[in-house]
Amino acid sequence: MPGMETIIMISTVIGAVIGIFLIWIILTGLFYGLSIPFKGQGSFKRCLEVTGYGYMPQIIGSVISVIVAIMYVPKVVVPGISAAAMQDPQVIQDAVKALMHDPAMMEMTQVITVIWIVFFLWSANSWIFGIKYARNLSMRDAAICVSIPVFLSVLIKAYFMAGV
Repeated sequence: MPGMETIIMISTVIGAVIGIFLIWIILTGLFYGLSIPFKGQGSFKRCLEVTGYGYMPQIIGSVISVIVAIMYVPKVVVPGISAAAMQDPQVIQDAVKALMHDPAMMEMTQVITVIWIVFFLWSANSWIFGIKYARNLSMRDAAICVSIPVFLSVLIKAYFMAGV
């Protein structure tokens, strides 16, 4: 079913692009909120701005992830499903399960996760300096504010990667 490869590719691209913007806002809120006990001074808008600048490595990582996906998708064995079978939710669920357990799909997921972690840590380095200046914090306090959500994000991502 050639349409499934297209769906996988489009989903990967959309997920990479939209995910960056959603996490950008959430992380900014976390950085801002965590800086309050350290008596951070500065606007949320400024935090949003420096967090956005720090996200540049993630954009590069997303482009690399799309390239990896383009390389792997042809290797994925897509279960053949007839148009009539597409009406049965159980058939679709079984096909998705088979797809997710395909060795090429599992390897692609792991490679993309490692790429994400590397570029996310690069972003964290930028965020520390950005939050330091945006919220008028010491380097130590900014590092704490950034490290908590970054550590939790990497931990969650690694957990899901291990569960693949």
